[in-house]
Amino acid sequence: MGAFVDQIVYRFAPSWFQARWMRALLDSFAGALDTLDLQLYGGLKAGNPYAAGARDRSGALLQCESDALAYHARDRGISIYSSEPDLSKRYRLSRWRQLKKRRGSHLGELDNLQPFWLATQSSVLPTVRIVHQDAEGTPSSVWYTLTSAGAVSVHRRTTSNWNYDGQAAKWSRFWVVLHLPPGYSSMIVYDDGVSVYDGGAVYDGVSALAIRDMVSNIKEAKAAHSRLAGIIATTLQPTDPIPDCAGTHYPFDPLDTAQSLTDGATSLPVGNWGSIIDPYTNQPTRPSWASWLYEDNT
Repeated sequence: MGAFVDQIVYRFAPSWFQARWMRALLDSFAGALDTLDLQLYGGLKAGNPYAAGARDRSGALLQCESDALAYHARDRGISIYSSEPDLSKRYRLSRWRQLKKRRGSHLGELDNLQPFWLATQSSVLPTVRIVHQDAEGTPSSVWYTLTSAGAVSVHRRTTSNWNYDGQAAKWSRFWVVLHLPPGYSSMIVYDDGVSVYDGGAVYDGVSALAIRDMVSNIKEAKAAHSRLAGIIATTLQPTDPIPDCAGTHYPFDPLDTAQSLTDGATSLPVGNWGSIIDPYTNQPTRPSWASWLYEDNT
């Protein structure tokens, strides 16, 4: 029963309303109020995509059902994706004004992408970066970083440390770097002796559908003049030393310079990452601890 039928109406009704037939009339009136109350409560919940932990007396989150998120996405002009966790959809829809304010910028792309890892309230978000070459004057590189804690930084290297394939004049290209959270540390790798072909394993811990949705997500937030050239993922965290490198260096460090690795590759591109194999040395060019989820070299 509802609150009006159970208690509220009877607190204000005179004693003679407790008679049998008057009580029946009162119950029908209270029942109508309870129906309207539930409709109002449901409407208020339906209008809120993200509760941010707020709950009612029964413990239910004060937010809409999942099937209403598509309507919120349409009204706010924000796309949501089938592989995107429900919590990510809710969080992004609740911040649609902030996302639109940064749309067309590299920080906006990072802000739009990072919530994809909000599988649960306790999820660790990845540190995400964007780097691009800048052909103004001396070739330089610009790094944008959004940490797992939400801190934002922009760093420009006047002596570029990101020469992807020797084409510095293509300044509109940019690359996204994902430092995947610890939950992805047990990624499936090729020829691991355990996984079998077509056995359901997803190489590098990211499904093809998730990669497609991430690409669409980034392209929705980017500026029209820019071009997504690649998405690179690594399970190494920004504070993890590179394992196959002399000295102490960190993966995709905006402050670092390219280091030679033991297998012939380099930690950052020096014009050699356009091809995965060096045609002169027959050695790999790209670090083994990084995976290219998406690449467009056109």
